[in-house]
Amino acid sequence: MLAQLWSCSESGPFLIGFAGPLEGKYSDLGVQGRNGAQLAIELENTRGGINGRKLKLIAQHDGYSAEEAQVAIQALKESGVKVVIGHMTSAQSMASYDLAEKLKLPRISPTTSTPLLSHREDLFFRVISSSRDWANGLATYCRTVDKTRTVVTLQDRDNEAYSLPFNQIFEKRFIALGGTVLDQIDIRSSSIKDWNDIAKRIASSGAEALTVALSARDLAALARQLRVQNIDIPIYSSMWAYTRELTLAGGKAVEGIIFAVSYTGDNKRSEFTNFQVHYQERFGWPPNYAAAFGFEAASVLIEALRWGGGDPSLLSESIMAMGNHPGVSGPIRFDEFGDVIRPSFIVTIRDRTFVTLTTIEND
Repeated sequence: MLAQLWSCSESGPFLIGFAGPLEGKYSDLGVQGRNGAQLAIELENTRGGINGRKLKLIAQHDGYSAEEAQVAIQALKESGVKVVIGHMTSAQSMASYDLAEKLKLPRISPTTSTPLLSHREDLFFRVISSSRDWANGLATYCRTVDKTRTVVTLQDRDNEAYSLPFNQIFEKRFIALGGTVLDQIDIRSSSIKDWNDIAKRIASSGAEALTVALSARDLAALARQLRVQNIDIPIYSSMWAYTRELTLAGGKAVEGIIFAVSYTGDNKRSEFTNFQVHYQERFGWPPNYAAAFGFEAASVLIEALRWGGGDPSLLSESIMAMGNHPGVSGPIRFDEFGDVIRPSFIVTIRDRTFVTLTTIEND
């Protein structure tokens, strides 16, 4: 009854915000994440919306600084949105966290995976598993399957909320399995003019393999420079670079890179293939993982709103109460903190196509 009264007290479309990088070097995440969310909302509107009320997505570019992340959240709040899908990067989710909590603005992130936001009782949710799972899985595969003995790690401090924990967890597991980390390289991609000196340092380390936490554009640029210098070193990457832009920008230089991810493009589930068809028809190009998780974030949000009768103040209780969500790439199971438990996959690039090597079940 209360939910019905709440629904009737509001007029016009239900406003949902989106915060992500819609311009610049991370826009492959932001644009596709927004499109995935938009698709889910459009499909819901064809079914009549929530209690007969249509949904509307308001997108806001959240930039590349802490200040821009906070401005985006404040702007969305002032525009009347009740909940935000976003941010798309860990750095921006961390940067706006205190402000969003103060504003009592729930967020559900498609791709924020930093473990620094795990195990908190708050208004932050996500549909992607913590990068802790991928880092552990990647280190285990690197050391026990590929028998790698030594690595050099490289991380982008411009997104250190993501890259630093990822490499630290990878290193801890790799060392525990008997491996050795010969060098740790910190960079700020915003100030990199070329990758020549970085490539030389990687080669001089003498490591058997390189582990990176970089964006797609930056990893493509580094891989091309390694190829120019005839430095043949296996590369293990976080999910951050796992987009079509990597293969387009990197070409042959990115062949064979191995990733630990929570999404695979060769998924055979009917939910996934249906999503691919709808997305291709709507936007004219294939979805990447950001699009799939954007769609899932919006879908979970819609289901939770329906569960709570359209009342955003009941979002937390609704997400906890509604149990597992079928998801696009696989079932979504939330724990008591709003974090998700999902499988991880080891993936590589063959002939410019992402190919799954194995699946890792996470606890």
